[in-house]
Formats: sequence, C-alpha cells, structure tokens
Amino acid sequence: MIYYEEYGNPENPTIIFLHGMNFTDTFRKSYCLAEKYHLVIPHLYGYGKEVDKTFNTKEVNEAIIELAKQYNGECVLIGFSLGAQIALYLVTHYPYLFKGGIFISAWVDKNEKNVKKIMKPNLMSMKILRNKRIARFQGKILGLKGEQLEDFIEAVSSVTEETVMATVDNGININDFYEKFMGLSLYTMAFCGIREHSEVKNSLYRIAELNGKCDTDLWDKAKHNIPMLYSNRLNKTIEEYMEKIFPDAEIIYSDNINTDIIDNDNENIDNDNGIITDTSEQEQRSNDDETLIENA
Repeated sequence: MIYYEEYGNPENPTIIFLHGMNFTDTFRKSYCLAEKYHLVIPHLYGYGKEVDKTFNTKEVNEAIIELAKQYNGECVLIGFSLGAQIALYLVTHYPYLFKGGIFISAWVDKNEKNVKKIMKPNLMSMKILRNKRIARFQGKILGLKGEQLEDFIEAVSSVTEETVMATVDNGININDFYEKFMGLSLYTMAFCGIREHSEVKNSLYRIAELNGKCDTDLWDKAKHNIPMLYSNRLNKTIEEYMEKIFPDAEIIYSDNINTDIIDNDNENIDNDNGIITDTSEQEQRSNDDETLIENA
C-alpha cells in the first residue's frame, strides 16, 4: 500500500488529496477541513515518504486505485498540478470508485514540443533543491516547521532525475481519452489561475470544451499557486462542492485535530510554483512562458 497520511473522522465523507510535484503537503492549508471531512494524503511514488521509488504513472495510478477501493466509491479525488493530471485520468477511467473530482491547474492538453520545453526548468529545479540550505529556505517560505520541515528537506533533496523526467513526461494527455471524458457523468470541477502558463489555461479550455458537466473557472490574479496562496477561497469551494456531492451526510465534527497540521498563516506567498531558484535564474525566467516549474 502506498504511504499516506490520514486526518479527521473516517466516518465522515472522504477526500483524497493528490499533491503536486515535490511538495507532498501541497494542500496543508486545507488540512483544517479535517474538522468536517476525512482527509487522505498519499505520497506519490518518487516524492515524500516514497522518494526511494521512481515515479511511474502506471504504478501510481494502480496505487491510488487500491487506496480508493477502501472507501467503496464514497470519496472525492482532488489534485493540484501533477496530482490534478492523475485525478482527472482516474476519475475518467474509474468513475465507480469516486463520487467526484476537483482538478486544479491540470496540464493535460500536451504535445511533444511542450513536454520538452517544460522538462528543462523542472530538471534545473531538482538540481537546485539538492542543496539542503536552499531546500530549508524553500520549506520555511512554505511555512513548514519542525519535523515537517526536516522531512521536506530530506525528500526534495533526494528526488531523482529519473523521477522528474517521468513526472513531466507522464503520458497523461486528455486527447488520448477525450471520448471517455466526454462521457463522464460525474459532477466535477476544474480551475486554474488566470496568470498561469498558457499550456495550463489551454488545458482548462479543452476540459470545458469536452465535458459541460465539469464546472470550469479561471481564478482572477492567481498563478500556479492556488492551494498555498488562495487557500481560503479554495477551502470554501471544496466545502460547497462536498455539500453538493454528499447532501445527506451526517457530519461528525472533530475537535481533536492535531493543530500542528493546520496552517492558516502564510497567505502572502507569491510564487508561480512553490519552487525557489537562485536569484539570477529567477531574473532570467521573468517571462511567464519560462516559469512552468512544477506544472508537471
């Protein structure tokens, strides 16, 4: 079984959060939802507690399927970036395992040229984060402390080139399964930031074009940073969505949530992707078309 963290009462409706590249705590500002919902946060192969493995799309998909089977079709899959790509694929191909899905900043409308273009900055980011001093600085900016910070440093500095390459070139392209997605009857949502890279926005337009049952939206001012910088709006969106998906759920409110996992601070992070690079490189990448680190 894939490693996963678990918060909240298992008797409540379940949300499986799929993180973005590198940062397994992508949704840490949403962990406060454990007061109402049962949260499950797997560490995708190649990252976090699973960093000793190499990312492989087929194996990750199989692991999430196995995890979801525990909840007998009574769970919602929510992903960001890499996690959103996986979530969209799984909800489309295995709708009987899920009540719905939310896809945040999902880059799923791809071509060979764009994959090559995006590969270079991601590999560069990996090399930068192997410097544990930089990784520590990055973790602190993300608001991590104590054990979470140390785990983050160890994990991101250990991500392999093979994992990065397999993550970017993961083979998830909505044009390969557009007919299945067109026929998906589950109520889903997809959104991204209006200031995101064009490939991510074009993916959102493609999603909207293919399935009118999927609510799509461009978030004003947002970049590739919705879970960290726009958590208040995101959490409200998730709550409203869950109320529609589980209208008759009898919520058992939890008052014993570990406060160490709840982060409502740090609402001022303004970074396209949550990845810190050295200053000179940051300046060179001031053009939005060159800042797709962590869009994989």
